[in-house]
Formats: sequence, C-alpha cells, structure tokens
Amino acid sequence: IHDPPILILDEPTAGVDIELRHMLWDYLKLLNKEGKTILLTTHYIEEAEKLCDKIAIINNGEIIEIGETKTIIKEVSLNTIEMELENTNNLNLSNEFDYSIQDKILKVQSKEVNKDIIKIIAQLEKSTKINNINIINSSLEDAFLKLTN
Repeated sequence: IHDPPILILDEPTAGVDIELRHMLWDYLKLLNKEGKTILLTTHYIEEAEKLCDKIAIINNGEIIEIGETKTIIKEVSLNTIEMELENTNNLNLSNEFDYSIQDKILKVQSKEVNKDIIKIIAQLEKSTKINNINIINSSLEDAFLKLTN
C-alpha cells in the first residue's frame, strides 16, 4: 500500500457509530501528527472543529471564510458569561457590556471573557452577590451559523 502525502476524505464518519467515529478521529489525528496533510469535507461541524487546524466555510458554493479554526471562532463568535445573582435590583453594570437578565441569571456576551469577567465582577460586587458563574465558550458551529445566517 502506498503512502500518499495528502489524504482526501469526504464525510469519513457519515453513518458510523460513536465509538468508531472517535477511533477514526484518533487515527486521523495520529496521521496528521506524523506529517500527513488531510483534506476533509464534512457536514459535522463538531468533527471539523476537533480535527482541523484550518478550515474553509462554504455557503451556496462559495468560500465565505477561510483561516485557522480557533481564529475564526474567536473573531466571529461571542462567548457567554452567565452569572446567577442574589438579586437583580439596582445592578451596577456599565453599558459597555451587551447583557440580558432573566430569572436572576445575568448573561453577558464577550469576545474577551478573561478580561471582561474581572470588570463585571468588580462592578457587580457593589450591588449584589454572585452565587454562580458559568462560561459558555463559542464554537465553530456558532461561527458557522453567524457567517451563513
């Protein structure tokens, strides 16, 4: 069997069970780590995010975005900071943040979670107690949906 420098795969995990899918992912990662270039087409966004260092997003037959996967996610999507608050009366949160409040849950959209969370906590400590914090990182699927509308 020959050893081609480029491996082209079209929907390699379509129709396979979860266990086999993960085995294939591990094998493809190993091949890539050993220097093999892999061109992968897939409709499974999770698969592309896990396997691909660089991606091209195609919409209606045209490439609408191309670049490093992590960079596209960071530039296109927003992360969400969720905070469960003791109360939401008289919150002291500046309008520099895009946020919403529902049932004592504050949701803040952020590109820079690590920087923004410090500012948000400092502002909220003046008016309420924070019971819980959850950070929801954006994904390639979020970026894809935003880019393709």
